[in-house]
Amino acid sequence: MTIEGDCEMKRTYWVALLIFFFIIFSTGCDRNQSSEQTSALNQDLSEKYGLLEKCGNRAEEWFKIYQQNYPDDKLTYKNHFNTRLNKCFIYITSFQSGGYQTLSLFDVSENKKYGSCVGAIDDEEHFACAFLNKDVKSKTEWDSLVKPFMEE
Repeated sequence: MTIEGDCEMKRTYWVALLIFFFIIFSTGCDRNQSSEQTSALNQDLSEKYGLLEKCGNRAEEWFKIYQQNYPDDKLTYKNHFNTRLNKCFIYITSFQSGGYQTLSLFDVSENKKYGSCVGAIDDEEHFACAFLNKDVKSKTEWDSLVKPFMEE
């Protein structure tokens, strides 16, 4: 596991914990809210946290296997559970010798590659990118296509 992956899991844990306490304390202030509603909110939050944790664990295992195929590259990853799509994504950055990098987005559960972008580390103008089997004109466009998968 990389430091970035470990930090991402810790960050996900703390965010979920903060959300949990916010809901607990904010719902306690509303005297008109029934205990059933509070219980339902707590259950929903618990389920969401479970999905986040499961995604983090699966992404970590998936990354370990993926990393074995690229022993000479320096790899980092970020994972994200997209609640809208109900999918766990992993965004991998691979630094190769010669000053090149590869950016890739995968669905962890389906082991499906959504796209990749390859280019020189210092030159964002000359990247070769594809997303969902279509060519992408620039790294900037690539970033904008990936963003909704990694932020929702």
